[in-house]
Amino acid sequence: MLMRAWRWYGFNDARLDEVPVPAVQPGWVLLKTSVVQLSLTEALLARGLRSINYEFLRTRFAEGQPMQLFGHEFCATVVEVGAGVERLEVGDRVCASNMVVCHKCGNCLDGRPDLCASRSTVGFHLPGCLAEYAVLPADVLTRVLPAVSDHEAAGVQPLSESIEAVASAELELGDTCVVIGAGSMGLGCIQGARASGAGKIIALDVRAEALALAKQLGADELVDSRTVDPVDAVLDLTNGAGPDVVFEAAGGGAVGFAAIHQATDMVRAKGKIVQVAHLGTKGELNYDRCRVKSIRLIFPGIGSRRLMEHTMRMLAAGQLSVKPMLTHVVKGLDKVPEAIEITVNKAKYGAINPAQIEL
Repeated sequence: MLMRAWRWYGFNDARLDEVPVPAVQPGWVLLKTSVVQLSLTEALLARGLRSINYEFLRTRFAEGQPMQLFGHEFCATVVEVGAGVERLEVGDRVCASNMVVCHKCGNCLDGRPDLCASRSTVGFHLPGCLAEYAVLPADVLTRVLPAVSDHEAAGVQPLSESIEAVASAELELGDTCVVIGAGSMGLGCIQGARASGAGKIIALDVRAEALALAKQLGADELVDSRTVDPVDAVLDLTNGAGPDVVFEAAGGGAVGFAAIHQATDMVRAKGKIVQVAHLGTKGELNYDRCRVKSIRLIFPGIGSRRLMEHTMRMLAAGQLSVKPMLTHVVKGLDKVPEAIEITVNKAKYGAINPAQIEL
């Protein structure tokens, strides 16, 4: 039996090929894709633009073999279960954490799979769901609750990363928070911070539509970084003290590093900066500034099924919302290039979340 799947032959060289439907091995399940979205990182890499995993892909492309890549943010239906799978059944709707643990390293054997030393990544080491069918280990899959739509479910994985970022900040009741970048990750942080008892939440962005949505989803104050100096604006809004916590969710190379410098300048003494976004390159950090202010720089943990299930429950209960972010949907697996174009150029198309592909 054949299926259609996107395969990459190199950067900016993707082809919709016919390939065999993958076989199901013990502990894995066969999925039929309903909705999938490329993360911004994946869309950038598809275009050959630098982001995290760029060097990994460049090495793999040099081997000359086409690869099924990307597509770890999805909703799919279980159509076959492998031997030993007990927690999922045919007909279940599922989404996934993007990390697959090895179950063999010391950390896994010690009962700490969240610290797995040999993790694989869905969409990079394992084919994701930019295909009609995919096979994945059952233990990375989260059952979609009835109150959550397929389109919302496809956004649960990045939303869960935002929730993990907020958890890592260990907010105290009434903490003032700044979120730099009101894309899907930043908007998730705003919602997570509001649900965790934050006081004033200040959102920074350069797009009016993103700031309007930040207000809708829980931000108290908005700063348009195109028109004012964001550091001065935040200090004015906090009576010169600075926020307790800054979530850097802008990312993207030079833009992200500029945001980090802004964060170190605006955060209060002994405050926290949570690095939510991937930057995709090396850069400079003013360590003396951080040391003098006793700033805590925090990198959130990597996602897990437990985190996905918690996020799913919050979404189903109405404590979180994805639907307002879903601005662009294209229909048909052949429309992946269009979805990439929209996702890489969100401002041009007025997109907030990555463009979704409905199969």
